[in-house]
Amino acid sequence: MYRIYTTRGFVVSGRPYGEASATLTLLTEDLGVVRARAQAVRGLASKLRYGLQSLSRGAFSLVRGREVWRLTSVSPCDQASQNYTTDFPKQRGLTPFSSFATRALFARVLALVERLVHGEEEDRRLFALVEECHELLQEEGLSSVELRCLELLITARILDHLGYIAPAPSIPAVRALKVTKKVLSSVGGHERDLARVIEVALQASQL
Repeated sequence: MYRIYTTRGFVVSGRPYGEASATLTLLTEDLGVVRARAQAVRGLASKLRYGLQSLSRGAFSLVRGREVWRLTSVSPCDQASQNYTTDFPKQRGLTPFSSFATRALFARVLALVERLVHGEEEDRRLFALVEECHELLQEEGLSSVELRCLELLITARILDHLGYIAPAPSIPAVRALKVTKKVLSSVGGHERDLARVIEVALQASQL
């Protein structure tokens, strides 16, 4: 009998496979970054397709296959993947991103994870960093300055966690326990320094 693994996660990206299936990249809490095959999810009758849009958060049930994981079910936690509209309905327990800017920011964060992480390995700290960013982006009223600081900070924190930043960065917020609006305000005077740290780290990664 196949073992079913159920884990919280995010849909990082997806691409068509065959006539109606899809191959997904998932960032999961318990398995790390995995590739999973979802059968017939692009069909109009599929009950899974709305929970498997890029950027969606959910609880994913997976079975390990010979080459890739096979997705058996998903329980969406929100509808962040839906296109932003001013009259987007808030459903019970489901919260969209508040604007196109916040959605685009989170897409860039997940793209960075996909770029830097190769191979399957549990990494709860990485998942926590991404989830922390996601939760902050659900808050109403984040200014453009706060969004810019958040993107710089979460990018630096991911790079630092993955070992791409030299020891003891000069900006304490990079290693703060939790990112809050108060922490974001402390980044305001260090944006240029953070951008430089990130640029050097990405160049060093050669990815």
